[in-house]
Amino acid sequence: MCSVVVNSSVVVNSSVVVNSSVVVNSCAAYYKVTVPPLLRSLKDAHVPSDAIVVVVGDCDSNEERTLDGIAHVFRRYANMDNNGLMWITQEHPSLKPWIIYLHDTSLVSTDFWKTSLDIIQNPDFSSAACIRLYGQHSMGMGFYTRQWLYSDRVTTYMKSLLNEDRTRRQELKTNLDVLEDTLFKYAISCGDGCVTLPNAYVVVDQNRRMYGTDTPRIVEYYEFPGIYKIKANWCLPVFVKL
Repeated sequence: MCSVVVNSSVVVNSSVVVNSSVVVNSCAAYYKVTVPPLLRSLKDAHVPSDAIVVVVGDCDSNEERTLDGIAHVFRRYANMDNNGLMWITQEHPSLKPWIIYLHDTSLVSTDFWKTSLDIIQNPDFSSAACIRLYGQHSMGMGFYTRQWLYSDRVTTYMKSLLNEDRTRRQELKTNLDVLEDTLFKYAISCGDGCVTLPNAYVVVDQNRRMYGTDTPRIVEYYEFPGIYKIKANWCLPVFVKL
């Protein structure tokens, strides 16, 4: 049984099931290549297939499909790392009380689901609106409460950032103030309660090749909740190619 220790006096185990959804952010150009490895790792971590939604941005039209037992939502949103968050905040879909947000260019450990449930159940986080992976950069990945994401204030804020113009993707990718940890920073600025996990990420690979391209990538591992982020953009300049 997996447990998370947040401080010396608090230990919570995963014997209690907490309702949570996993939302995977992707885009039309790359999802067929990037999403399958992540879905395999989620399966190996025993994440229920009906808890997973893949949000594919940069599409020509809006539609929903079930592919290999996993819900896929195709949308016109062209908000790069925030396509999934845009879908959640603007459309208020039927999701669980906690939402775990992942990028398609990531993988999870076999303990990911158990550890995620431990984190959500931890009383230290009971009043949090969101929980980010790391203090300096989480890439938007982490935990969000549905109640907070569906609030009028967050919905309005994200609407102000909504973009459907795919020609602006490089512009948005380089605007780190808007792209990076958009809602974590918003929660902090509003005093809504954004908690940071006690992660000190480890670079476990400095020259990974994946997704059928020759783009060099580093792999960062975040122990809590067990996420490998496969990064092409770890320094400037940043770009949108896979």
